Amino acid sequence: MIALLGTDLLMNNYFDKTPDLTQVDGSKIYQYPFEKMDSRLLDEYVGWFEIVDESGTVIYVKGNKEDNIMTYSAGMLYAKVDIQRNDDLIFYHVYQVQGPEGENYVLLWKIPQRLENLSLALGIFIALFAVLLFIALYFYTRYTVLQMKKPLRQIVEGIKEMEGFKK
Repeated sequence: MIALLGTDLLMNNYFDKTPDLTQVDGSKIYQYPFEKMDSRLLDEYVGWFEIVDESGTVIYVKGNKEDNIMTYSAGMLYAKVDIQRNDDLIFYHVYQVQGPEGENYVLLWKIPQRLENLSLALGIFIALFAVLLFIALYFYTRYTVLQMKKPLRQIVEGIKEMEGFKK
């Protein structure tokens, strides 16, 4: 349990560069014309932005698009946003925005899940687990040795007393 908590702490504070999405406001990212959209989040956290119109067609992409989806069916976008049903390694973040004529658009921020982060987290977990296991074994061994010494001392003292009676 301590190894898991330590891995989580190290990944969140030092290695994982995932944005705090509660602090991100989609209306501050979105601008029309689309070319003026703020790309600082893409520079910091990677991924790309897509503007999807009401029919589900991707009409603009900002950043390095890593998938080939150009249209979304009615339920496909909702399935992709749902982490439990999403079968690819891309996190979808959805913001409702309006175009200059009042048309509704969806601003998608797609952040690819990198396998390097998973292997790094696994490596940190294994290292912490091994260190904590050796520390626990060290203290357990010391404790059991101390517990075994008491009866052995009594046996040795008893043998010495018996030697004294023989003489």
